[in-house]
Amino acid sequence: PRPYNGITGIKFGDIDRDVGIYLAESEQRSCALAAATSFNGILCTSAGGYLVERLPDCTPETMSHMEKNLGNLVRMNGEDL
Repeated sequence: PRPYNGITGIKFGDIDRDVGIYLAESEQRSCALAAATSFNGILCTSAGGYLVERLPDCTPETMSHMEKNLGNLVRMNGEDL
């Protein structure tokens, strides 16, 4: 079989928002995603992030807990999703 390729445009130029848009538009996956990098000149000194997806057997209580925790992360960072 031939592999499936999904394509979406780069809208913001940063990894977390553009990959999140790709997952939502091309793969129809709902998730929370954040990524960040630090540079010293052209040298990447650190990089990290997270991708959180709801699994099929996730309970509503677990989902509510995760949404609350992710909301706290956004407030700590001072940015909107």
